[in-house]
Amino acid sequence: MPAGLLNPPYLTLGITTARSLAVGDDAVCVALESGQVACWGWGYSGAIGNGTTETTDVPKRVTGISNAVSVASGQGHACAALSTGQVKCWGSNDLEQLGTGSSTGPDTCYTSDNHPYACSTTPVLVQGVSNAKLVTAGGNSTCALLTTARIVCWGNTLSGTAAAHDVGVTNALAVSTDGWTGCAVLGSGHVECWGLGENGALGNGSRTTSSAPVEVTGIANATSISSGRSFSCASLADGEVRCWGVNEDGQLGDGTNTGPEVCGAVATYACSTTPVTVKGITTAVGAGAGGADACAVLASGRVECWGYSNGLMNEGPSDGVPPDALTPVPVP
Repeated sequence: MPAGLLNPPYLTLGITTARSLAVGDDAVCVALESGQVACWGWGYSGAIGNGTTETTDVPKRVTGISNAVSVASGQGHACAALSTGQVKCWGSNDLEQLGTGSSTGPDTCYTSDNHPYACSTTPVLVQGVSNAKLVTAGGNSTCALLTTARIVCWGNTLSGTAAAHDVGVTNALAVSTDGWTGCAVLGSGHVECWGLGENGALGNGSRTTSSAPVEVTGIANATSISSGRSFSCASLADGEVRCWGVNEDGQLGDGTNTGPEVCGAVATYACSTTPVTVKGITTAVGAGAGGADACAVLASGRVECWGYSNGLMNEGPSDGVPPDALTPVPVP
């Protein structure tokens, strides 16, 4: 993202009525109370959605959306769930991230190694989705939670199809994806995940990839779910947070970055294939994960974060890169 866009925190000009926020690899988008959407960040892929490929650190209104209820931002693309139940997306489309049934445009935003990359600089309608409640995105894929409590996903998924398709979850309350793995909280409080399993991100004690949902081990009271890069965290009804998957930067928050297991295609990095408890968090009301770090919102209104720091948590030496936080640290 453009320098200074997220670190340190600052007041974003013109945003005073946000109802939904999404931070992606390239752009930040907010749905406003008016139903409009505003985005800012890298624009090379059309992810700002205003008909240009300009990069901006000032929020720009997305073209033609006036009834958004939820937004999501992935790697070079973004989507909005509308009050009609439809979904519109914009940005990169070379892997069918926009859900149009095609990977050929309608625009070409940039060329790399003589290869033109398809995109849309303005929102286009996702095909086959008419009853979405909310959307979530990660990497080159997007998922929508439907009013039927089922989940559909599209883009670069492991299902073998890029079009919007049902992933097989029923009775879902919440959903999150990192692009390779998706996880959902069910009405029962259990969590199910699907997708790439070699890094332990399915949380079921194995490293086996599964296109069908599998139950995460040992969680029966989850209230929310959020996925980072090859790991996920769930906040629980008792105020705890549990995480599973990759742990090489301390993103599981258990005080280590050395295990408790070793995962990967060639078994080279720390992980946990089952949920571990984040140390010191007992009053969480929600959790969020992204990249290689995670944060919890506490009942007091404070926020504590852990994992890959790079200055985002404002802890450690001021004259160098702060160390990873292996356990939660308060955000000033």
